[in-house]
Amino acid sequence: MHTWQRAAVFERHALAVVAQRVVADHSSDLHSHDFFELAVASSGTGMHVCREGELPMSRGIAVVLRPGEWHGYRACSGLVVNNVYLGEEVLANQLQWLRYDLAFSRLLRYVKAPDLANRSLQVSEDSTLQIDRITKNMQSAKAVQRHETVQIGLVLQLLGLLAGALSADNQEAVLHPSLVAVLQAVGLELSADWSAERLARAGHVSVPYLHRLFKDQMQTSPMSFVAERRAERMAGLLIESDLAIGAIGGLVGWRDPNHAARRFRQSQGVSPSRYRMQFGRK
Repeated sequence: MHTWQRAAVFERHALAVVAQRVVADHSSDLHSHDFFELAVASSGTGMHVCREGELPMSRGIAVVLRPGEWHGYRACSGLVVNNVYLGEEVLANQLQWLRYDLAFSRLLRYVKAPDLANRSLQVSEDSTLQIDRITKNMQSAKAVQRHETVQIGLVLQLLGLLAGALSADNQEAVLHPSLVAVLQAVGLELSADWSAERLARAGHVSVPYLHRLFKDQMQTSPMSFVAERRAERMAGLLIESDLAIGAIGGLVGWRDPNHAARRFRQSQGVSPSRYRMQFGRK
């Protein structure tokens, strides 16, 4: 098992967006990283391996991986995958509005979506052809060092095609403004001493109403959302830093090391020490 360090994927001082066309071997090592990965099979077959199990891959099957989620491939036969790696800082800056659009929030799993319960999407043949072209264009744009606006435009095209593959069972276009306020507050101060009451104040609503909003639009509870973001950030720090595990827990808002370890295991399926041993710096 191995990890992909940011320094080996993204150029220093460059926009954290990279496209690759990957030919998967018969099997690949399980790996993890602290950035998003959008993977769309272009040809061949194989099995995508992740915490939820094994998912068949073939042309038009797409997988969206959040930072800190481990995965790999096995039993591949001519499997070619269009991969786009996207730093969360791009979503926090150039594309910050995306996480407040319901379709994109569901795609990137800021909001839970029934369509992604098994972690894969079926993309249409027309969209798959367009994704093939977009990936090639992104590689070309990077190679000739075009302005980052070109790269952002291509990322938006790709995300739009993937979001279009989600079912339209929820007709609301945007998240409730109070949820937007809460997501912004948590994003800015992840390590704060969050409680349901403090989150409700950030959203200018009552605690019961905030719980209803989270249940209706995000299919989770306010504190579960905070815990997932903390576990995700903890995973990134376990991968990218040499800080003590207890210190990392404190940085994401879990001051008690035992509590941090329990919540991390609930999210990632393994202990922080095991996660670091498998996916941390080598």
